Amino acid sequence: MRLLDECERLYESLSGVAKLDCIEPNLGVTLTAKTGGRIDVQIDITPDQLLERHEFKESFDQTYLPAIILQCRDILVEYPVREPKNGG
Repeated sequence: MRLLDECERLYESLSGVAKLDCIEPNLGVTLTAKTGGRIDVQIDITPDQLLERHEFKESFDQTYLPAIILQCRDILVEYPVREPKNGG
């Protein structure tokens, strides 16, 4: 849900950062707005934080953000965020 909100903000303002904060410590995704409508993407993933690190960097035009936003919404329809039950 946070990624969706941040991508919407990124698309509206063409400034700032959107991050996929995972409970999985071995995966990270960051989208950063740059000048001219460019969005820099960095994906970090590893099966072993102590021995390996894999990083992928790419850029795309801000016109790709609406598709990402729609896909985030589709995921949330399929897998809605659940509020924790009272008492844990």
